[in-house]
Amino acid sequence: MDIATIALNFKKELEQNPNENKVNEIAEKIQRLGLTDIEIDHVLNYIKYPIYDHTTGTKLLHEGDNSNFLNFVALLASKIKRK
Repeated sequence: MDIATIALNFKKELEQNPNENKVNEIAEKIQRLGLTDIEIDHVLNYIKYPIYDHTTGTKLLHEGDNSNFLNFVALLASKIKRK
């Protein structure tokens, strides 16, 4: 599975169950993948942005996006240990 697919699966999990327990669960899953810091950044960007392309760095965040969801993404990012 590629990084985009993995990340979009995590995004779907978080959208379906947006709570701190789910954030902790996803953070643990990401840690177990053994990704580099750059790959972790890509995963977080795929989760955060409705439109993201890691090959070009293109990101798009719509004005009406859910700030509560973005707070969970920020919490997720804070729980991932970097190398």
